[in-house]
Amino acid sequence: MSFFGTISSKEHNSLRLIIQLAQSYDSKQPLSLAEISEEEGISIKYLEQLIMPFKRAKIIKSQRGRSGGYIMIKDPKKISLKEIIW
Repeated sequence: MSFFGTISSKEHNSLRLIIQLAQSYDSKQPLSLAEISEEEGISIKYLEQLIMPFKRAKIIKSQRGRSGGYIMIKDPKKISLKEIIW
């Protein structure tokens, strides 16, 4: 038995989503859900559901337009695992 227990698939996929966005934090380059979906193998519809709590928590924001997508606005170094796994 693991010390931390197990995490749900929703929590696991949320973590994968945040890691993708954290990797583009320094470049401030927005990532589209299509890009994340292709990279992680998670459906866009599911990512749309996963991303909403992070927008409400002001961890990420959306950017509209041709080069739009999602940008992490909170420094990834200051995000706790507790904020990602709810």
